[in-house]
Amino acid sequence: MSLVTLASTPLTSVTLASSPTNVVSISSEPAKFITLNSVSGAVHNPNVVLSTHVTVAKRQDTDAVFTLAAGSEGNFTADGISGKGVITIQGTYVASTLSSGVQTGIAGAASNSTTLNKPTGAANWTTNNLRGKYLRITAGGGAGAAVRIRSNTTTAITCWPIVGLTSGSTFEIVDAASILSTVTLTRNAAKFKFVGVKITRLVNDSNTEIECDGCHFNTPNVNGSVLTQNDNVVRINNCYVDAAASVIIQAAKRVEFDSNVMDTGKVKFESCVKVDTDVDAKGGASTPVWFFSCQSIDAGCAVSNATGDGIKFESCMRAEQAGVGWVGSGNTGYGVRVEGGGYVNGTGATITGNLNDLICVDVATSWSTLASSYVQIIAAGTHITA
Repeated sequence: MSLVTLASTPLTSVTLASSPTNVVSISSEPAKFITLNSVSGAVHNPNVVLSTHVTVAKRQDTDAVFTLAAGSEGNFTADGISGKGVITIQGTYVASTLSSGVQTGIAGAASNSTTLNKPTGAANWTTNNLRGKYLRITAGGGAGAAVRIRSNTTTAITCWPIVGLTSGSTFEIVDAASILSTVTLTRNAAKFKFVGVKITRLVNDSNTEIECDGCHFNTPNVNGSVLTQNDNVVRINNCYVDAAASVIIQAAKRVEFDSNVMDTGKVKFESCVKVDTDVDAKGGASTPVWFFSCQSIDAGCAVSNATGDGIKFESCMRAEQAGVGWVGSGNTGYGVRVEGGGYVNGTGATITGNLNDLICVDVATSWSTLASSYVQIIAAGTHITA
């Protein structure tokens, strides 16, 4: 075993090779340095080859990047890292395996910011086989953008908005291929960002800022496949939550949960100060999107085919529509359930349930009925606008 010390110079870049063992363990205790447990790879600046350990300063004031290879990379733990730097864990993407149609090509005629039409003469895709996969624009209009696919027909992809996407843009459809079993982040002042990583379980507590972009959560856990508590800022964007995985975000000051796709997954926001969402959820889960005791909510929720209510607001001070609005159908319960008081603005909402559009403290009604009066108070302390 060898030990490479970067003296007082903060880490700037490291590439880690695939291994079934623990990849990274970061701790500010007990010495001046933190240790990153890995197996092999290369550190750039300085240029050395690792064996099993790299030691870097526990204070990270400059940005650092870890690049993970495809395959299982074990666990990642960070505890008490100070500094103003952003520590990025960059995963590896691989070409998606499709049932039919092209994995890469040039967007066809009439493509726009939310619709990518198949290349001229290309084979057809299989309907909704692409949902949840990652669409990257590699050249032309929108180059550099990457978003989740919300749905597809045999000839067109519907995605979250890409500014500049047009016919002639070059695209590819990919999946995250780097896998972390358990990620544990605790009491970190330095910011952590995970990009393009498949994570079995993510547990956070009392961090300054945590971000996941283009990640994939696909393992059920009754205590939360993703569990964040007492973090200042939580950003989970462009991610895919499926296979009954769950996201629980508790007591965060600021939450962004935008441009995500969920299939049989669910998310619960609990005791958060400010929440912004834009999520497309389908199937399987009872109440896929649940807001509990949050202060301010700007919610875009497209929820369909839930085995229960689509969206639930419980004891929240204010909830407004944003993004895609509140849309969807085929939910076996109510489209929206409101409990415990608060102000809910459903103007323009179209989400439905088999029992009715909306239930507020045991009073069921429809959006059209509510729209007949600007504000209707149908339970003490609860104001519903439609």
